Amino acid sequence: MNDGRYCMLFRMVVLAGLAVIAGCRSPLLPRQEYDDTVTHAGIIADLAGGRYEGFYAVSNLFRYGNHGLGTFDRLDGEMIIHSGRVYRADVDGMLSAADPAVLTPFAVVTFFTPDRIFDIEQVGMERFHRAMDIRRTADLPEALEVNGRFSSITLRSVPAQDEPYVPLAQVLERDQRMQTHTNLHGTMVGYYFPAELSALHPAGYHWHFIDAERKTGGHVLDFTVQQARIAVDISPKVQVLLPETRPYRAVMIPVRPPGVGRTPRVSAPPVAD
Repeated sequence: MNDGRYCMLFRMVVLAGLAVIAGCRSPLLPRQEYDDTVTHAGIIADLAGGRYEGFYAVSNLFRYGNHGLGTFDRLDGEMIIHSGRVYRADVDGMLSAADPAVLTPFAVVTFFTPDRIFDIEQVGMERFHRAMDIRRTADLPEALEVNGRFSSITLRSVPAQDEPYVPLAQVLERDQRMQTHTNLHGTMVGYYFPAELSALHPAGYHWHFIDAERKTGGHVLDFTVQQARIAVDISPKVQVLLPETRPYRAVMIPVRPPGVGRTPRVSAPPVAD
């Protein structure tokens, strides 16, 4: 493997209250090596601050998983990785296969193997999230899939950005385009991240959507499920790919396993431009 676009990879293993930094080399096959591992390319702190330059090829994400979400270079569309294929939802919510050579500034991926599966019906987003919170036994990252029929779902995307870049909040206020669909069958690909990992990924739930006909998709703002099956994959391990062109002098990613009072921290060392 020659990723070539990053020079730092940290793996945090949440076992017995320890955060262990390990190398990425292993004789195991990728699915074995990265089982129960969420791999993050880039961090939300960078994206929120307006760093939209891609640094990691979409094709390389498949070494680390078959289920994920993110965005593309210059925020040019919403990324959905479902069943080992990567799709791009453009600013109008139109779905197409993504170019594997395109770079991403922010993506998260895992090999999806559900630990729990259950069915739901007639539930809105807030109530659904509360029910998921009640079911959670450990505050660890989760990869999620919701497959079924949606009474309604509101999606958004944004157009590609040009320099000089402005922070993400300004982009969304100025440029996001929203669409609401009714009676639509499809799949929400999502993640849950605890608040203690908010430097890495937005805390709480993050959903992208792909319809069953592979024509419509985007970032999910709201939804009402008519009937769906939920699959949950708990991920006690997280690894982070960071671009080699930025000086990460104070990137702190805390992790607190259940029942552990002290929060271990992983810090990225200084890197020359």
